[in-house]
Amino acid sequence: SVAPIPLAPPPGPGAFHRAHRPAGAPRAGAPGRSLAAHSSPSPDVVVTREQGKNAKLVAALEKHNVHSLELPLIQHVEGPDADRLSAVLRDEKFDWVTVTSPEAAAVFLEGWK
Repeated sequence: SVAPIPLAPPPGPGAFHRAHRPAGAPRAGAPGRSLAAHSSPSPDVVVTREQGKNAKLVAALEKHNVHSLELPLIQHVEGPDADRLSAVLRDEKFDWVTVTSPEAAAVFLEGWK
């Protein structure tokens, strides 16, 4: 059986990144309203991917004046039985393998080598 992946502690205060709209730029979905019209600027979009993997998405959102908050909610770590992956892939027979993320694909391919 595969052991559960332990949860990492939440990121520290320096791990969050806010991408701000230019002063006076309208908020997405609120034509005519500006950042100055709000007492506390809140993000229109919270981007939850792993730290450091959001730059392209945040930049694309900024192009459309969408304010975002980078709030990483996942962190990929090696599981306690990762060293068994190569042996399992070599010794077991599978009809199908489903990979659901680029991170999982990288781990799978490394184990398959």
